[in-house]
Order: sequence, then structure tokens, then C-alpha cells
Amino acid sequence: MSKIRIEDNSQLRSPARRIVEWGFTTFMWALWLYLFLPLVTVVLWVAGAQYVYLAFFERSALDHLVEMITNIGWAVVVIFLVMRGWGYYNYYVFGRKNRRKMHNLVGNADLGRHIGLTAQEVWGLQQEKEIVWEALYDEMRAQPRRRQPEYEEKERDKAA
Repeated sequence: MSKIRIEDNSQLRSPARRIVEWGFTTFMWALWLYLFLPLVTVVLWVAGAQYVYLAFFERSALDHLVEMITNIGWAVVVIFLVMRGWGYYNYYVFGRKNRRKMHNLVGNADLGRHIGLTAQEVWGLQQEKEIVWEALYDEMRAQPRRRQPEYEEKERDKAA
């Protein structure tokens, strides 16, 4: 009996489904973090965060806070421009060049030689609807056998 292997191909999902999944995941993470707010508040209070709050939001420190936020904003703009410029440079230099090495296609004879079958046997296997592969460990070759789906077996039994 063959084992079931589940493959997740995310390219087959619609954009709406991906948006809903990401939105739900983000909501659940936010809820999880929200549940820890009381614990975070206690830890920050004990650690002396009230003094940091007073230093930043006190009337005399408000001008320094605005200056710090402005400087951080300019730093973000400069970093963005440098990164965007680097991206344009890379696109200009490397953007439309394909440097991947192309490999030759493998024929039935090469594939058969790799798995221990002849080219005709490989071609025959490619024509089958379903193949159950049972490797024989004492020999280098494997014996494939054709297995019909259940509904074909029932139809064949009815016809007989």
C-alpha cells in the first residue's frame, strides 16, 4: 500500500485566501500579545519605566523628544534613499541578464540507466495512470506493477 504524501503548493492559493490567512494569523498574534500586556506593565513598572516616561514627556523634555523624532525620521529617509538607490543600481547592472546555466534535458535512456530500467520500460511507466513502485533490495532492478483505481476494478468485475 502506498503512503500518502501531502504537498503544500502555495502558488495554487488565490490572493484573497492568502490575504484572509495572513489577516487571521496577524489578528491571532496581536491577541496573544494583548493577553501579556498586564505582565509587561508590571515588569516595566518594577524596572522603573515610570522614570523614563517622566523624562520624555515632562514639559522641559518635550522639545528634546520632538528633535529626537525628527532626527530619527531623517535617518529613516536617508536609509530608504540609499537602499532604493542600491536597488536601482543592481537592476541597471544585473537586471535583465540571465546567468543561470541551462542543463540538457534527460531522455528515457538516461533516466532508465539511473534507476536500472531500459528506455522502453521507462516509456511504458510514463504511459501508466498510476504506478506502485516496490524496490527489490537484493537486486538492482525494481519491479513496477500497474494498479487500477478502485472504480475501474468494480466496473471490470461488473462486466465479467
